[in-house]
Amino acid sequence: MTTISPGEILLVDDTQENLRVLGDLLRSHGLTVRVAASGAMALRSVQARRPDLILLDIRMPEMDGFEVCRHLRELPGMSGLPVLFLSASDSAADRLQAFRSGGEDFISKPFESEEVLARVTTHLNLARVRRELDLANDRLAEEVMTEGHLRGEAEAAVVDGEVRLELTLDAASMGTWEVDRDHGGLRFSRRALAMLGLPADHQLTWREFLRLIPETGPQEVTARWERSRRISEVYEVEGWWTLPSLGAGGDLPKRRRIRLRGRPL
Repeated sequence: MTTISPGEILLVDDTQENLRVLGDLLRSHGLTVRVAASGAMALRSVQARRPDLILLDIRMPEMDGFEVCRHLRELPGMSGLPVLFLSASDSAADRLQAFRSGGEDFISKPFESEEVLARVTTHLNLARVRRELDLANDRLAEEVMTEGHLRGEAEAAVVDGEVRLELTLDAASMGTWEVDRDHGGLRFSRRALAMLGLPADHQLTWREFLRLIPETGPQEVTARWERSRRISEVYEVEGWWTLPSLGAGGDLPKRRRIRLRGRPL
């Protein structure tokens, strides 16, 4: 015996005998069955309550199954509703038209009970999986939106913290510096550049910067820097900073006393 997934089937056929035979077959396998004897009745039934699957006869007066299916696909929330066409005709043209109008499958009359049950249970299972995927996607989208909101708040807090830090450092006549310890790139804050007399677009490497504090001794500075990198201890250097020719301008003093202090991360 075929094990069929639970669900509600809308059976649409203008022949009462077909409604009775198919209805009895489906109910005997635990399915809930609603019936509609015309296309218009089927559309009203679907809008009143969405079924899990529709078995739809093609040849009906006033509105055939193809037209019913096209109208059905235009209704909100019905794009994923499985529609299985039933027809006494097995022509290639009817099959093609069935799929073009939005059907998922085609069952020829006279039908075999096991075939009907197998196709119905396959499409019920597929519909269930699609619903579960849709729910999972909705949950994921909600989580992404929530995460994006939290990230936005965190980024705003970081920006606010950076602004507050800059104001504090300005008040204390201090600037910040950052060096890429692997590649030697050096970046100064706006305040630090102003203190050093450097324009905002001036680029220096770490080694070039240290050479502009000549009295510290290159070997001692390098050894201290390597030790700081290795054991993550505080690095500190103090001396007379000599402005490079690009940075010196106007009546700025050529030399000034500076102290650099930091810790590797």
